[in-house]
Amino acid sequence: MVDSESGSDYVASRFAEQGMTLQTIKTREFGTLVDVFESLHESGDVILVDSLTHFSNNVKESFLASRNRKTIDLRDWSQINDTFALFTRPLVNSKLHVVVCGRLAFDYEAVPLENGKIEFQKSDTKLKALDQVGHEPALLVHLAQLDNAGLKEQLRTAAGEKERNTIKAAMSKTSSIEFVATVDKDRTYQLQGRQFVFKTTGDPVADALPVEEAFRPFVDWHLKNTSHGGVIQNGSTEALLAPSGREFQWQEDKRRRDIAMEELEAQILRFIPGAAGKDKVARGDVLDAVFHTRSLTKIGACGLEVLEPAVAKTAGSESTVEQVCRHVLSPAYIDVAIPGA
Repeated sequence: MVDSESGSDYVASRFAEQGMTLQTIKTREFGTLVDVFESLHESGDVILVDSLTHFSNNVKESFLASRNRKTIDLRDWSQINDTFALFTRPLVNSKLHVVVCGRLAFDYEAVPLENGKIEFQKSDTKLKALDQVGHEPALLVHLAQLDNAGLKEQLRTAAGEKERNTIKAAMSKTSSIEFVATVDKDRTYQLQGRQFVFKTTGDPVADALPVEEAFRPFVDWHLKNTSHGGVIQNGSTEALLAPSGREFQWQEDKRRRDIAMEELEAQILRFIPGAAGKDKVARGDVLDAVFHTRSLTKIGACGLEVLEPAVAKTAGSESTVEQVCRHVLSPAYIDVAIPGA
């Protein structure tokens, strides 16, 4: 258990009663959390993290402290989230069984009022942590403490007025805090959308039994489907980046092709700038001699290994296109290729 709240002091004895030793690390340092995952990622062990919110906060606080700043700018979030990914990547890819607890945060949406003002209202809940970590687990459970949750659910589904009155009478005589577990996400689809209400009796073993029974379908699915393959991260996207590190390869190729085509047209127009019919024919002859086609569109689709050498210049010499232009403009060529021109 990687413990940021000293909760391990209160649950270690329960593990001991079941013949297990709970090994604990008490810290709020995100770097320590990452080290734990890296050292155990092939072990198939079980790790409990409570609370992930503290480790998320530690990343933000450490970012600011390392730069002697008090506020986070918009451009900073990319680096902060990249740092937090040192946890989310092994969360998905490691062979560890991971139970993560985190605090609840609210999403707010702007609601326009009749007087023209804007009011921010709570619209949804999420795990209070960086980089959308709530989307990564195979099972996501929203846990809430509600007063008389079981009786309220019975009241909601009551068949008639008499049954509703009976339930209301029971609610007026008793008040009990119950734990409502709502399954927001289940990749196995065993419990998707289910909701469970748990009561406490003061006996930890007795209280654990209905929880174990409720989530048994999810556990059983994993006991039958034991293979686990992580998400491929082999750097193939980085290989697509141009040497500049700022463009993808297809962007770099397009840029080079555009440059080569502009150079091609400029070199030809330098020698044959006219708009007369014979000039157009001469320009077509240059293209045909170099690329075996008179279509600029088709030439533009050529590979860079064809385009760039054709317009490339070396010290003290003209490009292939320029040399062909001189040949096309020579008197001998005109006399032979374009009689009467």
